[in-house]
Amino acid sequence: MLCLDGIVRVYVRTNAVSKMHTKKFDISLDSRKFSNMTVKLKGAVDMNTLMKLFDMLEKVQQVNLFLFDFSAVKSLGSSSISKILEMVERFERDGKKIAFVCLSRQVQIVFTMMGVDQVLNVFKTADDAIASLT
Repeated sequence: MLCLDGIVRVYVRTNAVSKMHTKKFDISLDSRKFSNMTVKLKGAVDMNTLMKLFDMLEKVQQVNLFLFDFSAVKSLGSSSISKILEMVERFERDGKKIAFVCLSRQVQIVFTMMGVDQVLNVFKTADDAIASLT
């Protein structure tokens, strides 16, 4: 993790090989304020990826609001949704807020089909989430 002039950047790239195809995803974190952090996920996101990410984010002390930007997520399975719900519960118990912003069409369909868009903080833009939750 690199911290320079109040900006925290972390970049992780992982390839997971399956029988049918290779899934790629990128996770980048960018925090310009210590109280808010934007987490942008990219590609195919699975439960194992989310578990590692959430474990890392739990150690971040100074952030009160996590914004998860799903604009570049191509696929998200139902097991990932259960991990997201578990993570939201844990973070809120610690007094942290979480919002999901800029959902890709694929993620929006999954959120709607599973009804989680009704229980999670979902916003069209990061600015909308910040205005509503801070």
